[in-house]
Amino acid sequence: MKKTHIDGNRLVAFLGINGKVYSSDCDHQECLEKFYAEAGIRSEFDYTGKSGEEYEEVHSRAIKKTYALKNSHAAYGFDLFDTFDEGYVLLAHDKETYERNQSWMKQYQKENSEYSITLGYFLQGNDAILTEDLFFDTPKGMVLYLSEKGDLYCPSHDGGTYAFLYSDTGAVAVYRGISPDRAEELSQRTAETGESGWSSFLGPGGSIYDNAEDFCSDVYDKTWFRADAEKENYGYNKRTVQEKRNHGSRP
Repeated sequence: MKKTHIDGNRLVAFLGINGKVYSSDCDHQECLEKFYAEAGIRSEFDYTGKSGEEYEEVHSRAIKKTYALKNSHAAYGFDLFDTFDEGYVLLAHDKETYERNQSWMKQYQKENSEYSITLGYFLQGNDAILTEDLFFDTPKGMVLYLSEKGDLYCPSHDGGTYAFLYSDTGAVAVYRGISPDRAEELSQRTAETGESGWSSFLGPGGSIYDNAEDFCSDVYDKTWFRADAEKENYGYNKRTVQEKRNHGSRP
C-alpha cells in the first residue's frame, strides 16, 4: 500500500447504512435523505448554500446523528474520485471502514473494471492510502489497464507472470517464471535507473500476443499487482501477498 495525495473531483458519494449502500452524485446529504425517508426519520440538516467549514460542520452533525442510531444503522462513508495521477479511486472515510467493507468495495471495483478503480482509505485531509492489488471483472478491463495505465505482475500464475503493452497497436508482451524475489529486484533496478519498466532488464523469452484479449481472457480473474517503481517496497510486496494467503484470499 502507498500514501498519496488525492487531487481530483469526487464523482459519487456513497453511504452504507444498515447493510444497504446509498449513492448520489457528489452529495452525502442525498444519501442521508434517502435513508431517512426509508427509515421514517425526520431530517434536520440542510446543506444548501453552505461551503467550507460551515458545510463540514453540518455534515459532521449529520454523520454523528446517523452513528448514534442503533448499531445496525451505523454509517460507513465512501467516495469515488477522478484524480489526475491515480485515475479512479474508491476511498473509505477511514481505515476501519475500509477493513470492514473490503468485500463491497472490491465488488464495486470488479463491476466497474473497465475504469481501473484503485481502492483505499483517507488518512486526513486529502491524504489517502491506496492498495496495491487489482481485480478485473472482465478481460476487457485488464486490456484497458495494460493499454492505458501500466504494467502488471501476478506472483501466483506460472511462477510469476509479468505483462506489459508491447506496441502502439495494442500487442502485449508476457514473461513467465518471474519469482517474487526477481520481481522485487526488477522493481528496484527500475527505480534506481529511471527506466520505464521491468522489460528494460529482461532479455529474450517473452511471448507476444497481438490480440491482448487472447492472453487476458485466461488470467483476468487472478490477483494482479502494479508492476511499477513508484510504490513503497519497489512495487510488489511479498509480505502483503503472504498475508492475503493466510486469510484465505483468492489466488
